[in-house]
Amino acid sequence: MAMRHSFVSLADGAEGSWKQMNQQGDVQFPKQEVHSISLLLEFCPERIASIPVVDKDHNEFIFRLGPSIIEVFFDNFSLQVEPGVLTGGHPLLRGTAFRYARQ
Repeated sequence: MAMRHSFVSLADGAEGSWKQMNQQGDVQFPKQEVHSISLLLEFCPERIASIPVVDKDHNEFIFRLGPSIIEVFFDNFSLQVEPGVLTGGHPLLRGTAFRYARQ
């Protein structure tokens, strides 16, 4: 789900340079010299990750979004405590039948 809310820039995050990833997490740019790759998750736009590109001959890059890339705080969001799980709504999705289990 996070992939379609992720964006990539090859121009140091300059306005108008961002491309959105597709559902599979792919994004393509025209062939060009790249100095750095900037990654942005729509849910935390203040945290842009910038990765320098050392080898200018590389033209394919693979990144994995880790669970720690995002830290979000919500106002007026309540969950019910049950043995081993929290239940309730979801801050971004419709419905109230979500279960959150510690892993």
